[in-house]
This record gives sequence, C-alpha cells and structure tokens, in this order.
Amino acid sequence: MTHMEHLRIAVGIAHATHGGQLRLHCSTGECVVVGAHPAADIDACKMRQIVVAGLSRRLSQQLEQLTSIEFAGTLEDLGGGVLRVERPDMESRTFATFLAPCRLIDVIAELPDVDDTEVEATIRPDSSLGVSVVELRAPLGEFGMLDDVVARLAARCFAEEVVASVHEHTSQNEPADVARRQGRGEQ
Repeated sequence: MTHMEHLRIAVGIAHATHGGQLRLHCSTGECVVVGAHPAADIDACKMRQIVVAGLSRRLSQQLEQLTSIEFAGTLEDLGGGVLRVERPDMESRTFATFLAPCRLIDVIAELPDVDDTEVEATIRPDSSLGVSVVELRAPLGEFGMLDDVVARLAARCFAEEVVASVHEHTSQNEPADVARRQGRGEQ
C-alpha cells in the first residue's frame, strides 16, 4: 500500500469517527495532530480536503515527507487495519476499505456465522477519498464475538481488494498481451 493509500484510509477513519485523531509523523521530526481537539493542528475535515486535493495534484512538501501515521483520541489500533473506538456510551470496532459500498454490503452479507441481531454494521462511504469506513457494534459484554467478526470481515475485505487489484492490473495489460500473442499466431 502506498503512503497516499495509507493516508486516505487514516483520514477517512478519522473523519468518520467522532473523537478520532491522527498523529502524522514527518521526516523533519514534526508531528501534525489531526482532530477536533483544540490542541490539534488541523481538523479532520480540513485534512480530508487537503488529501482529496492531493489525489489530483502534487501534495504539499510536508505531506510528501510523511513517515508514519498514528491513531489517537477515541481510536486504538488493534492491528490488521482494525481499530477500537471507545466512547462513554459504547464501544465498537472500525476499519476502512477501498471496496465500493455495494460490494462491501455483499461481503458483509456473505460472512458466515454472523447473527445480524447481535452485530450491527454501519458503512460510511467517502467517494472523494475512495474509501468506505465500516463500524461494527455489538451488545455490551460481547466484545470477544465482535473482535472475531471484525477480524474475519476486515480480512475478507482486504482479500477482495487484492483480487480486484490483480484483476485491474491484468485487465490493463490484457490488450497488449492479446495483441502480442495474435502477432505470433497464438490464441
């Protein structure tokens, strides 16, 4: 995954999550704090605008020097692209994917052994960033089950992204390969 893809995912999550913060570490030693907190350097909405603008043109020098992204605020990195979201009234798990929302709905529906009365999913698509943020919630005390479901769902989404990427790469190269084979008399 490129730095820009990591940034799109992180900013998408921070923008979609109340209380979510990011710490963007730069090669200059500077740390830019993104969030709604008064001590933040920039809010998530403004950071989102910068990233969206950077998708179509060169990013500012500061963003080009980005070395790492750290989640903070209400977000705790659990690994594997999954984050714990803690709020006074509930706890949930979240992750972001490059899958289109319609495909994401299918992936969620196809996930085996999930009782939709026990786990509630919310999808927050962000077409400008090209990501969908997924938040899963379960009744209090069911966090073990929630962790299992989110781990399986995130893994399935990431696998779908790889398949889509390979398919896209193969499709882009296919016309040249077909023409080359036809030129050699191959089928």
